[in-house]
Amino acid sequence: MNALELAILSYLLNSLWQVPLLFATGWLAARMLRSAGPAAQHCVWVGAVLLQTLLPACSLVSMEWLRSVLLWSSREGAATAGGVSAVTGPGVAAGVSHLPASLLFAVEIFYGSSIAYFLLRFLWRARVLAALRREAIKFVLTDDAAEYWERCSTTFGVRGATLAASSAVFGPVMMGVRRKLVLLPAAMVDTLEQADLETVIAHEFAHMHRQDFLKNLAYELISLPVRYHPIFWLTREALIESREMVCDQMAAKSPGDESMRILYCGWRP
Repeated sequence: MNALELAILSYLLNSLWQVPLLFATGWLAARMLRSAGPAAQHCVWVGAVLLQTLLPACSLVSMEWLRSVLLWSSREGAATAGGVSAVTGPGVAAGVSHLPASLLFAVEIFYGSSIAYFLLRFLWRARVLAALRREAIKFVLTDDAAEYWERCSTTFGVRGATLAASSAVFGPVMMGVRRKLVLLPAAMVDTLEQADLETVIAHEFAHMHRQDFLKNLAYELISLPVRYHPIFWLTREALIESREMVCDQMAAKSPGDESMRILYCGWRP
């Protein structure tokens, strides 16, 4: 077994137990912070997603460099420089070499295939969004709605965003990093009441202000190594839910929105 195979199996084995542990920790922390508001809970789940991705790799990092720094900074370092030192490596994967080679190969194939699948799925959805953007029909707001759009643009500090309609979506979608676009279902454009339309606009401006589209792309790419784990999907759903709650709270404080209408208005990739 070469070093790359050992590193992959070590990461996989670590993630099998660390992902559930971190989810449970995040769930407890989020419950304890309910009184602090959705923003605090969202920070907890963002941290959980990042730790679930990065922590399993910690065993792959040699601690010899840290030991060297400690010895160098210690006054006794010079006296002990000639002693015998013991270096520890990734202990979790040490026992995998005793497993049958065919089993280890099957695990590697499964894990590599899952990462490739989710990467291709990510690229395919990126193409779908690009096609939606090209085929969308620009929608021009009038009267009070147009005025409210401008007020939100000023309040949230988002300039240059556009609005369009498409029959290919079933809920409001926000996309774009530099050229931000709010995409509404074609059926919704004609039937949505003014008050509800303003709530949708404010909610999507909150997403744009927070750069949620860009953040979501980063989370999706970073988490590819643990996307195979079913518990990670629970963490991901909790992150999405807390993000929507944050945007609902921001929308409720936006100009002209005096109610707390909770609508599902955002991209759930």
